[in-house]
Amino acid sequence: MGKWIPLTLPLVLLALYFSTLPYGYVFDTTPNVENAGVDSVGDALGRLVASGRPVVDATLMLNHAVDGENPVGYRLFNVLVHAVTAMLLYALVRRTLLLPRFAKRFADSAPWIALAVAGLWMLHPLTTSAVTYVIQRYESVMALFYVLTLYAVLRAGTSARAGGWVALAIAACALGMGSKQVMASTPIAALLFDRAFVSGSFAGALRRRWGLYLGLACTWGVLIWVSGRDLVGASGSAGFGFEPLSPMRYFLSQGEVILHYLRLCFYPYPLVLDYGWIPAFPERPDLWVPGFVVVGLLAAASLWGLIRNAWWGWLGAVFFLVLGPTSSFVPIADLAFEHRMYLPLAAVVAGVVVVLWGLLQRFTTGRTPVVLGAVLAVAAALSYAVMTYDQNLLHASRVAVWSHVIEHRPYNARGWNNLASAYFDLEYYDEAEAGWRRVLELRPNHARSYDGLASVLLRRGQLDRAMAYFDRAVELQPDEAEYRYNRGEALLMLGRIDDARRDYEAAIERRPDYAKAYNNLGLIEVRQGRMDDALADFREAITLDPELADAYQNLALTLRRVGDVRGAVLAYRDALALEPDNPVLLTQLARLLATTPAPELRDADQALRLAQRANELTGGRDVVTLDTLAAALANAGRFDEAAAVSQQARQRAGEQGAPPAAIAEIDARTRLYESHRPYREAPSP
Repeated sequence: MGKWIPLTLPLVLLALYFSTLPYGYVFDTTPNVENAGVDSVGDALGRLVASGRPVVDATLMLNHAVDGENPVGYRLFNVLVHAVTAMLLYALVRRTLLLPRFAKRFADSAPWIALAVAGLWMLHPLTTSAVTYVIQRYESVMALFYVLTLYAVLRAGTSARAGGWVALAIAACALGMGSKQVMASTPIAALLFDRAFVSGSFAGALRRRWGLYLGLACTWGVLIWVSGRDLVGASGSAGFGFEPLSPMRYFLSQGEVILHYLRLCFYPYPLVLDYGWIPAFPERPDLWVPGFVVVGLLAAASLWGLIRNAWWGWLGAVFFLVLGPTSSFVPIADLAFEHRMYLPLAAVVAGVVVVLWGLLQRFTTGRTPVVLGAVLAVAAALSYAVMTYDQNLLHASRVAVWSHVIEHRPYNARGWNNLASAYFDLEYYDEAEAGWRRVLELRPNHARSYDGLASVLLRRGQLDRAMAYFDRAVELQPDEAEYRYNRGEALLMLGRIDDARRDYEAAIERRPDYAKAYNNLGLIEVRQGRMDDALADFREAITLDPELADAYQNLALTLRRVGDVRGAVLAYRDALALEPDNPVLLTQLARLLATTPAPELRDADQALRLAQRANELTGGRDVVTLDTLAAALANAGRFDEAAAVSQQARQRAGEQGAPPAAIAEIDARTRLYESHRPYREAPSP
């Protein structure tokens, strides 16, 4: 078969995933992408040294450096990783089937079997959990290095000049160890592969390639360095020190989980982003023993096949080795996630394809095996492609993703919470409130849902009811900075300034980089007349988050109040660089440039352009924007137009029930323009 055939794999994959590239983020992807930004090379290196998965974190930083938080680049990277892994899988299967052990039987069919394995695995909808779910590139990048290590080991065992392949195998294994802890089994899988398919025995493999296996063993040092601390419980969501779940209870749950994974290999529906799997109860053996027994028999059969040096024994062993770190005794907060099947799925697909090909050869003759095999492979590939496309459509909407989750896992409190959050962001407050109340039925002490429910009530102006829920969220998790910040906003709206200050200061104490808390603390300083402190808070917020437009705007308003017009103009321009179509910012800067008493700072042309753009964005309906446009026209010497626009502003103000004093001020400015005089703001004290 032509060498170009495997190159069709990435083309097919890109066509299938192309429409998903601009989809937004779901679940924990957003905070990981937001945190991928770095200030300098030194900052990046420091964070990578402290990271438990530095290789993949480096790819996130590169994505962020190239295109910020735009999802297209992140998703394209994931698709390319998936495609490269599929091509490596093709190469691994093909060369394995051409080894002396299999060559007589598969010499002619090896390329087609390899293409079927790689293609079906690549298109299988179960893999979307590690491709479309962006942050699970941790899994896909690890899998790429896992397969690359095995391929390099194969080439090292069959090449006359093996040195380069040995180096590649060790390097790939080390990079995989720095990608995700699941890579831990790779040196063992590689030795078992060598023994099963290349050397025929452990002694032969170790004698001929002892340097290779010594190097692979040394890569465990990378794993210990980056993640050893998590194993004993330093992590809040995994390890033997994970208090909510004992190692034995986690282990007993995995029989049912692995059977579920295997079912999805053959019937991949429904696929669920977040299972919220309920752990097994040791006192109810009738619920966990059946699954535990079946999986135990499968593991025993794999071990027996491995001892007999059967090819399927190695596939079974790899299946359990890769799942081992997440499906054994080490407790993890989430018992089941589909992305954990990303690489084990390849072992299942390979075994099924080879067995079916063997059956076709045995029970048919002539070209019938080829024809039937092609028909079956194409039919499966097309069905997988359709299912993958449909599964990916869910990611076009957070509401769709989480609605699907709770449809199939109705007792998943986190699913309800995230659905409520999605509705809240869309301002569907009835649905959001219902979602959070459902969470509190399932988990009465779920602090985040109290906070979310309070936020809905706050948006609806029900401040007193909202405060009760904010208080409950803070009571349940007093060290959560976000809850302190949210309650501070409610207190600020209620006019309880001192209480709001205490919450913002508490939020900053718990999270010193909380830019929004500094920004709101600055607003309190302004209310209390402490302008220097307010300016310091706004500048600190900008330092912590240079893209926080509100902080620039608040800085500009405060600088204007203290008479620093030049500084205010610069701050407004920084804010507009972030939000160029914000009509409020456009109006405020236009008014400043048109009406400031400092002639050296007035800019008639720019003020008029900004005011016209703001008026265009507001559709000529905003009183302040119309009033500002009139001032800008007068400043440009176009007094007749200014008077006409000012009269429009006066009419709008009357229609909207503006206070008489405000209407009187507009009338006064209209008379100025009719007498061909511009309006000037009074100098700041």
